Amino acid sequence: MEYLMENWKKELKKIAKELLGEDQSDLPHIKKVLDESSDYENATIGLKEKADRMLDGNLDDLVKFLPIFDRIADLSGDETHRAMGLRVKGNLYRKRRQLELAANCFDQASELYIRYGKEIESQGSLVGNISILFKLKRREEAVKLAMQLVNKFESWKIWDAFARVCFALAKIYQFEGNLDQSLIFLEKGAQNLDEKKHQRLLNKIKVNIASIKLETGDYEDARSIFQDLIKIEEKENHSSFLADLRENLAFILYKIDGNFYEALRLLKNSRETFYDLMQERKVAECQLDICKILIHLHDLEEAEKICNDMLPELERNADADADLLGSFYYHSGFINFRIGMSNKKNRSNYFQKARERYGQAERLYEETGDEISLHITTYFLGMLYRDQNRLQDSHDSLTRALNYFEAKNLTDKAAYVRLELAKTEIERDKPESAVKLLHASLERASLFPQLTADIYYELGHIEEKRSDTGQALDHYLKSIEQINRIASSLTHHDIYHTAYFAGEIKAYNRAARIYIQQNRVEEAFQLMEQAKSRNLINLMVQSLKLPPDSLLAQEYDRLKKQLSRELSRLRNAPVELPPEQGERGETARNQTQRRMRGIESQMRKILTDLPLESDVKIREWASFQRVEQIKTETLQRGLDKNEVILAYYIASDNIYAFVLSKNHALELITMAASAEHVEDMLYEFKSQLKLQRKGSGMNYSGLLSEDIGIILEDSYKILIKDVLEKSEAFKESHPSRLIIVPYGDLHGFPFHAAYNNGRYLIEDYTISYAPSSQVWYYCQQKEPLRLDRPVLVAFNPGDIPEVIEETNYLADMFPKNQYPDLIYRKQEEATLENLRRDALKSDFLHLAVHGFFHESHPLLSRLFLAGESMTVHDIMQLELSAKLATLSACETGRSEITASDELVGLIRGFFAVGAASLVVSLWVAPDKSARLLMEAFYKGVKAGKPLDESLRQAQIELLKTPQFKHPFYWSLFMLVGRSAAAQI
Repeated sequence: MEYLMENWKKELKKIAKELLGEDQSDLPHIKKVLDESSDYENATIGLKEKADRMLDGNLDDLVKFLPIFDRIADLSGDETHRAMGLRVKGNLYRKRRQLELAANCFDQASELYIRYGKEIESQGSLVGNISILFKLKRREEAVKLAMQLVNKFESWKIWDAFARVCFALAKIYQFEGNLDQSLIFLEKGAQNLDEKKHQRLLNKIKVNIASIKLETGDYEDARSIFQDLIKIEEKENHSSFLADLRENLAFILYKIDGNFYEALRLLKNSRETFYDLMQERKVAECQLDICKILIHLHDLEEAEKICNDMLPELERNADADADLLGSFYYHSGFINFRIGMSNKKNRSNYFQKARERYGQAERLYEETGDEISLHITTYFLGMLYRDQNRLQDSHDSLTRALNYFEAKNLTDKAAYVRLELAKTEIERDKPESAVKLLHASLERASLFPQLTADIYYELGHIEEKRSDTGQALDHYLKSIEQINRIASSLTHHDIYHTAYFAGEIKAYNRAARIYIQQNRVEEAFQLMEQAKSRNLINLMVQSLKLPPDSLLAQEYDRLKKQLSRELSRLRNAPVELPPEQGERGETARNQTQRRMRGIESQMRKILTDLPLESDVKIREWASFQRVEQIKTETLQRGLDKNEVILAYYIASDNIYAFVLSKNHALELITMAASAEHVEDMLYEFKSQLKLQRKGSGMNYSGLLSEDIGIILEDSYKILIKDVLEKSEAFKESHPSRLIIVPYGDLHGFPFHAAYNNGRYLIEDYTISYAPSSQVWYYCQQKEPLRLDRPVLVAFNPGDIPEVIEETNYLADMFPKNQYPDLIYRKQEEATLENLRRDALKSDFLHLAVHGFFHESHPLLSRLFLAGESMTVHDIMQLELSAKLATLSACETGRSEITASDELVGLIRGFFAVGAASLVVSLWVAPDKSARLLMEAFYKGVKAGKPLDESLRQAQIELLKTPQFKHPFYWSLFMLVGRSAAAQI
């Protein structure tokens, strides 16, 4: 007998090996199942459990494995073993969403069991048909079958089968919006399960209980369930289920805690797990949750890309994935609606596409009977109608959605609808109704930081219209409190922090405007400073450093090198390809540029994913707390008596300047000109620069050209004149040094070139710049500048020969015999790899190279070195000891300026890694004049003059040279940050 047992085991192992073929990764587990089996029946049960676990992995492997049940039936002569295989096959078809085939398998299995007198097994085979019948829109049959099976399994006290039927019934009721009934069946199914024997089933039920608690707003219970289950599953290492739990926890983190960063990280990790397991639906669910967060973070471009990628995949299997497909439809609609709101030119096109997407979602949910999702679509439609000025339609749609959610006790969804209905009531000039709705929504919204922020903002807006500015201000400050709560979770994801905060700046602006109206200058200044460049300050305290083995960082480097090769091709590309070689006669240059855009798009995607890697190192993160606001008196102590900070601010078409000096109270000067006047002046100034770059033939060698002169005189009247005439600090102390903190597009304007009565502002004042007053203060706290270890880098790709002469001159100025630690890299030695090493050994860094500001992707702005370029990301990975970085290249001072006055460009990178002073350019640097200016600048620096004074003298020397008198040649360079002289 013992010999016979070993013989059938050997036979089954042989069969398993044969079925699995070359890929036998599961064979040790199958071998173990067979070794522990006592007979065919026991082996079949063990193999089914193994097969059920394989449903979470590669289904192709399971398909190869399935015939083992038929082979066992052939060996044993017992057809119930074949029935067991049919149940596994049914689960496989259900997993693949082939529902009719799945139902057929379960029915066949049931018939086989009945034939052999096994009623319990027969009924157990039908459990899977409950959800299948419902998905096939045979709801009454599904419920009838479920109730029949519930009664039988309860009478037999077969609690695992009983629990599975309760679970299937609960899913039906949940889909229909009857969450109370769903919860009853889930709890009923769980109550008799053995925690050890039925752990996986019990955990699955608990997940769904937690999901319903999320729907009904019982978030702390849901959080507790998910966290407990995660601890269990981490020990068991069930990767699929663990990824599912983390996905659910992510919802709580971003919705309730406002912790968008951690939610994104969990979702990204779960998505990668589901990718590996080839679980397409779970991947899609993660993508949908990521899309929702990106909408909150105002990254509509990436959210739209996710929708566009996922919709075709889901449409191919629309019947099985109807719920997900509908969700992507209405989120795609909402994204187009949001883009349309900010795009006046193409608004109607975006709104039309939004309406089409909502219509697709509506039709789908009407067909499937998914009432909750149908009313969510109605809610989204209400918002669209409002912005099309169809206010009655908006009111009706939102009211229908609200009534449904209230009836179903979906309090959280109702709170969101009330907010949007209140906005519609405001547009309908019914503020009392709007206030009532907002307060009702606020009762529930306290759990959701973003919803709370939006409600308080709308309440503030209403009170401001009523002229109750005190109440309005209180509401705006409460909104800001919630915005800060969310933003603080994103401090170590610079891209998302910047995007989120820029989208929420309106509450700051309205509150600051009220402070200004009330002449509360100190509060207005502090609020403005709190909003300006706030994450740049965080980066200065704790910049992000990636480990060298980061796979994403390695892929970024690979793409960057590929981009460098394409740039080389671009320089050498023939003008035109023959039509048969090109795409519709496309030029070689256009082909290369198209490839470059594709590479840059991949690089940008990596930059958004990099901070979400779990192994990202955050410098000094353990000791990092949210940067505290610097008080005005602290800033004043950092000023010399001859220095003044001029911090500009533009709001409601007014221009303001905060004037801060050492010995005077903070002042607020309201300019006579309007913000529109500033906009016109900047437009004309940029137009003049373009004319010069195109070589318009204007004569710049003599007196100041008439057009540019008018513009610069205008800039003086708009930006400077009122300050000098109205400020007590200027009247009494006569300061000689200005620290200018621009605002918005003014960051790209050279204030030092403002012109009045035949003199430039720089001829009367020494001028430096700062992104914000706080950034200026942190720059003052850096170690003093020394000149002992110069690092000079020069690279001429062929069209800027003066950079070599410029850097040769500096090498002579800092000779090796006096500066033994001098490092000079030029041409083929001017590589990024060398710079990474040299940056650690530098006191000041001079880069004479090509520069490029990338308008579409500012973080891909770069400096060109030998072999490859250095992007903002590369800069932020440097270990930089230099306190002065001079970027003698084109456009190194250009940045994308967000609504929150974050500067996204090369400046950001160098400040983030420790530089205290930057010399940068605002436009394309003329080669020869740039060389002369740099030589004069370093003469002053070496002589012990302050950096701002050294640059001032160099610029004055150049403007007095007839050939370079025009501001185009000398005013493009500016000093940003600390201006103190080097320690000689």
